[in-house]
Amino acid sequence: MNFATFRRVVSTFVDNPKNISWDRGTLLMQASGNEIMVTYRQQGENLIVSEHGKDSDALTWIARRLARLDVLSEQLIATLPQVTTYIPPSGAFSDHLERATKEGLIPCDDAKSTLSNCLLEKIPGVCEVYYLTSDAGDGKSTLINQMALERAQHYRRAEASSLIVPVPLGGRPFLSFGDIISATLLNQYRFQNLYFDSFMEFVKLGLIIPALDGFEEVFVEGRHDEAISALGQLLSALRDDGESTGQVVIAARQAYFDFKSFSTQAKLWDSLPDSVLTFAQVRLDRWSKMHCIKYFKLSGLLDAENLYNAFAERLGTEQHPLLTRPVLVRQLVMIIMKSDAPFSVVNAIQPGTANYFYKFVNTIVEREAQDKWISKSGPAPNPPLLTVEQHHELLGHVANEMWTSKTTSLPADILDVIAESYSETVGLPVQVSRQIKERLKQHALIVTESGYKKTYRFDHEEFYHFFLGHSLGDVLVKRDQSGVLRIIRLDVLPPVACQITISIALQSCNDVREIADFIRALSDLEGPSSYVKENATLLLLELADGRTDIRPDFSNYFFNAELLRERRLQNCTFVNCIFLELDLESSRLSDCVFRRCVIERLLLSREILNGLVFDVDCVVRAVVCASTSDEPVFAPILIREHVKQAGIDWHGGLTAEINQSNEADPDIGLFTRLLRGFLRTTQMNENVILQRLGVHAPAIIATMIPKLQDAGIVEEVQWQGHGVQHRYRLSASMEDIQSALEECQGSFERFLQISKVKMPRIQ
Repeated sequence: MNFATFRRVVSTFVDNPKNISWDRGTLLMQASGNEIMVTYRQQGENLIVSEHGKDSDALTWIARRLARLDVLSEQLIATLPQVTTYIPPSGAFSDHLERATKEGLIPCDDAKSTLSNCLLEKIPGVCEVYYLTSDAGDGKSTLINQMALERAQHYRRAEASSLIVPVPLGGRPFLSFGDIISATLLNQYRFQNLYFDSFMEFVKLGLIIPALDGFEEVFVEGRHDEAISALGQLLSALRDDGESTGQVVIAARQAYFDFKSFSTQAKLWDSLPDSVLTFAQVRLDRWSKMHCIKYFKLSGLLDAENLYNAFAERLGTEQHPLLTRPVLVRQLVMIIMKSDAPFSVVNAIQPGTANYFYKFVNTIVEREAQDKWISKSGPAPNPPLLTVEQHHELLGHVANEMWTSKTTSLPADILDVIAESYSETVGLPVQVSRQIKERLKQHALIVTESGYKKTYRFDHEEFYHFFLGHSLGDVLVKRDQSGVLRIIRLDVLPPVACQITISIALQSCNDVREIADFIRALSDLEGPSSYVKENATLLLLELADGRTDIRPDFSNYFFNAELLRERRLQNCTFVNCIFLELDLESSRLSDCVFRRCVIERLLLSREILNGLVFDVDCVVRAVVCASTSDEPVFAPILIREHVKQAGIDWHGGLTAEINQSNEADPDIGLFTRLLRGFLRTTQMNENVILQRLGVHAPAIIATMIPKLQDAGIVEEVQWQGHGVQHRYRLSASMEDIQSALEECQGSFERFLQISKVKMPRIQ
């Protein structure tokens, strides 16, 4: 550590900028209310700090004396849950481009060890971002906590020089990252020695690795731009003397580089023009039979393999979510452990995958109502305090309060108010109301959240979303317009909430069209950009999924890449809609009509599609054919040809002004492959280009890159490694590049001409 860095880092710890003095090798400062006086001197390449006659290097002194990372490690060990039944998941790994030996994801048996080892191999001069991705409930949070706990234990034994600090974001985009960090350190870990500026300096120095947990919105192709800009500001801040540094782990359900549309990656990339970053991904797999049986054994269940086989036979498949999703397996084990006869639980679990989550949660609630919530007052036999349906209603009130308060946890006094209010609403006596207040905090689906003030939350976010959907379904069944609007005006509903809402509504109403008309009427009350309009569309999509007895119309709406994925829709009409990505390979659309719609990217299926109609005013910006390649086609004639070959009826002829051949420009395909490399790392060396593009690389380096430099798209930056090599970065914004690709009609030369005229260069 040089003196300039030492001075900058130390200055972030002072209580007041005036309370620090640097005088001829002596440092006098006040930090955390304590006066500190030390001397410092340069000894060779090291800066030595002496306090009370004891010498240590500057970095160690800052970490131990000022930041007290040893104390933080103890707090992490004391706070993070000790999971004795933890099963390391398998997964797949895509390394940084600088280190990658193969394209794509490489299978790994232990995803936790893979990620932990990668964090020990720091690339100098680069800020490394690791995406930890999986579906909800597959163990991302548990893996982060286990990894952080192990690193803290190694730090305690002086076997590690850095700490991993989990930062739970609760799935919400953060507006002030400093507030999130400060609150996490103080409230969750009860640690007061690091200010936010100090925390960021330690990330730059490699002493702290923040693990942002629950940052889904960054990777969803929606309109949460504030989340992306906040992440961009965080990563841009990790610069030290003009050089990017540090490591960050981001846990979310979908990594942004998995999307094939450049427009989504552009939002994040364009916020990082001056940073040198590289991205890697660890994706978690669902549990296998081996994982589930091992968890049964660690939980103390006897005859684990036969028990697993009995569940698999009952459910009809070993791939059922109850046996492959860790969060559900854990709840299943809890049910078994509370039962006198474990194999009797097999018959209580409903077979099949349709609506399995509702049936599973209902099983937990039934056991709670019948075995736990028993009245203590009155003569024996004592009746249950609440019926199963009343349990659902009460937990729905809890979820509704969380949704309204925009939080995932509630203090004890709020839970008491909810219990009292519900008891009064259904007319329960005072002695029963008191017992409900007591039992609610001990519910099988409610857990305590540690922190400065004890709060309570659902055991998993999907249970929270389940009961939010139940609450919305109850008011939807009653056609309570104000009650429905109160929920759907606040934010975009989670998928699980939409599924349960429609499930509840269909249980109580046989007329599906009546439900659809009520939802559509609510949508008509609001403008196209409101949460009401967006949530109404989500509910209508859920209602229409797999049904043929309604014909929903969707007008003036924006569809992100996730909304239609794996949907089965028939007889739907889309008017004046914008589709960020229409994936016809993973969704099943039949007899659907698109009028005056704009489709930014169309993914065509390998199969011939029947009954889909595009009118003459539909605009398709790009097409990807699964049967040919993953590279997009931008030429209008080729787009129309691919669409018609897929079996889609596109009315109207080609416009007269389009005049080009039916052959794709190969340079456009090569450029998009080169561009994807820049989405994984903001700067690329020649050797990386040679590795990624193979036989085409020499021509790209010799011919294409000079043209891109002349057009202001690519520029050369200084190479700081060994030997002689060229290094490049994009000098135009990704959004402008995407716009030019759409406008060039598939011609690389025209793309260059548009770029020369329109693209402002990144400074």
